[in-house]
Amino acid sequence: MASAVIFDFDGILADTETLHFKAFKITLDKFDVEFTKQIYWDKYLGYTDKECYEHVSDNNGLSLSAEQVASLVKEKETVFSELAEKEGVVFSGVLDILNLLRDNSIPVAICSGAALLDIETVFKAAVPKFGENLLERFTTIVTAEDVENGKPFPDCYLLALKQINEKLGLNLCGQDCVAIEDSHWGLESAKAANMATIAVTNSYSKDELSGKADIVVANLNDLGIDVIKEIRG
Repeated sequence: MASAVIFDFDGILADTETLHFKAFKITLDKFDVEFTKQIYWDKYLGYTDKECYEHVSDNNGLSLSAEQVASLVKEKETVFSELAEKEGVVFSGVLDILNLLRDNSIPVAICSGAALLDIETVFKAAVPKFGENLLERFTTIVTAEDVENGKPFPDCYLLALKQINEKLGLNLCGQDCVAIEDSHWGLESAKAANMATIAVTNSYSKDELSGKADIVVANLNDLGIDVIKEIRG
């Protein structure tokens, strides 16, 4: 039985993957690199901002210094925030599933490769839609700034679990948790933390995610409490 649910953010709670691509594209335009939406989806979507720039640099022979990468990360945060304030959309089913989990006394957390500022900006922009800042519903939020190794390493999920236990006085282990993800990077991360996994086909198809998750669904509205509680039987 699931005792905690940990959500990815981009592509799960908010339709922001395209915004990230646009922000990366804008900041990379100064370099002579091919960076299409398909390339981003195939190679970089699961990485933190820092890791994405590092991999783009390595794959294109840019030889970016640590200082240049850090500068690009800061520039991208600004661009993303501007886009998110205009275009960022929290999925409509998020409120329903958060209410469902709250009604069943199941704590929730976020484990994301995004920057905390990005998450805060998107939720703040959604306050008029939901009548509250949904960010406050989560017991803890682990972001790219909190761990040395991003997804597919398990660090972020292990830290989220640790913080849930500390903040709520619980003694949960990985097997007590369900992770909800939209990419193979995130699913690998959660699996490495020994958590059950649910994949949502917001970013990749069912065929691409099948075999990588315990359950694959089309959207959050497909998740009933029976599925979440008994995912591991």
